[in-house]
Amino acid sequence: TSRYIRHFEFCADALMPPISADSRRPEQDVFDILESHRKQQLENARLSNIDNAGGNGPKIVSDTPICLTRRYEISIIPSRDVKPKKLREVKADDIGHLVKIKGLVTRASDVKPHVTVCTYTCESCGSELFQEVLGSQFMPLLACTS
Repeated sequence: TSRYIRHFEFCADALMPPISADSRRPEQDVFDILESHRKQQLENARLSNIDNAGGNGPKIVSDTPICLTRRYEISIIPSRDVKPKKLREVKADDIGHLVKIKGLVTRASDVKPHVTVCTYTCESCGSELFQEVLGSQFMPLLACTS
């Protein structure tokens, strides 16, 4: 279902209107505070580069992944009309369909976190680097790219 969730997120991002200054809520939530902090950090880094390069410093742009700026989550759940099946009743006709299964859990393992985006902050220049993780394994970034 993660493929379908990514597809629905892509479609929702295309359909959602951009947030304008007029449409913002009067009170700030955590997302607003983090976004303003990121913008302030980028502005400080841009001004620092201009001062150090004599006015001709490189332009620093935010490459924040869209999944960090979304204000919604998409979940796919079966309707209440679908009757749960026993695991032995799942047949080839059910492949590619959303199936509700009834069963008893006899053993469970530890919960393993699922990383979608890694955010790194460079200690020397203060820039933020984002690494989107699409699979179950990833190699951490070892050097700043800016």
